[in-house]
Amino acid sequence: MEINPKSHIMEQIEIFPLNSDYLEDVLEIENLCFSTPWKKISFISEFHLSYSFSFGIVSKNDNKLRGYIFFWLVCDEIHITNLAIDPAVRKEGLGSSLLKFLIQMGSDVNVKKIYLEVRKSNHAGKALYNKFGFVQTGYRSQYYSDNQEDALLFTYFFED
Repeated sequence: MEINPKSHIMEQIEIFPLNSDYLEDVLEIENLCFSTPWKKISFISEFHLSYSFSFGIVSKNDNKLRGYIFFWLVCDEIHITNLAIDPAVRKEGLGSSLLKFLIQMGSDVNVKKIYLEVRKSNHAGKALYNKFGFVQTGYRSQYYSDNQEDALLFTYFFED
């Protein structure tokens, strides 16, 4: 399967393939969003894995990176490994735009499902995934190392 690397442009935003040129911007958002952020080396590794893909989202108003999504495409599944939106621009639909983009991409390359883990306490994240038709399909006990919080496994199933 091949991911089309062209930019996806909507009225006020642009979604585009990320590369290591955006690493410092990604790290800034990562550190604002997570209590246990990924380390720089983790992102560097993701940029070099053949099955790992990442896309950023910018506002056309200021052309500043406002969020990103990292995922693995393995066989006929997508595993979202990281999705973050700058807290300064949350509730503006950027997370929804990234998910719509990923679901369309998944459809284009004929994947069967998209899945991710989300903190049990992340009510906004769970609401976003539910809005797009993800359903809770599993539970990972003490998944997060910072506080041993449980993770919920959410899955989006494509129709045959």
